Amino acid sequence: MKSQATPKHLSTNQIHLLLHHLAEQPATRPQSHRNYCIAVLFLDAGLRLNELRRLICSDIMFFDVPVCQLQVRAEIAKRGYARTVPLTDRARNAIRDYAASQPLLFEHADQYAFCSPSSYIRPLSARAVQQIIHKAAKRSIGIDIHPHVLRHTYATRLMRVTDLRTVQELLGHRNVASTQIYTHPSIADKIGAVDKLT
Repeated sequence: MKSQATPKHLSTNQIHLLLHHLAEQPATRPQSHRNYCIAVLFLDAGLRLNELRRLICSDIMFFDVPVCQLQVRAEIAKRGYARTVPLTDRARNAIRDYAASQPLLFEHADQYAFCSPSSYIRPLSARAVQQIIHKAAKRSIGIDIHPHVLRHTYATRLMRVTDLRTVQELLGHRNVASTQIYTHPSIADKIGAVDKLT
């Protein structure tokens, strides 16, 4: 039986470089805060591409305050499997800055949070989101990546700090077998394990 390939993920340094690049974009560009927020939600909430695209403003902001826990609604989740994802301070700050940069958009709770530049009633296209991540990664860390790599990175980081069942819930996997692909140990994990024996 052919073994499954280990998911590609970013290192801590690569994450820093990617986010630093996005954060350093001129704040006068309307999409700067949006692009940074998109990357952070992939990295710190493990959203799938289509889940992110279909978020509405009330999913991430409640009475002008970023939510503490993101409710991935059944209607946007893969296979209708809803889940709750606690948000990091970094994610909440990214949402706050993005909402502040788009006050007209966030006046309407039921609008797409990441909408098409040409229309509030359409979500940003999958291709547009892919291009945001692709260009930022190419310029900051010199590699081609798909947004799903950022979800893999979230899962890999979680596996180093918590148990498999918790990671399964946070990723929205119905079957734990889907989550087990993230259990690959790093060299540091192996060294740490051996060090604990002495």
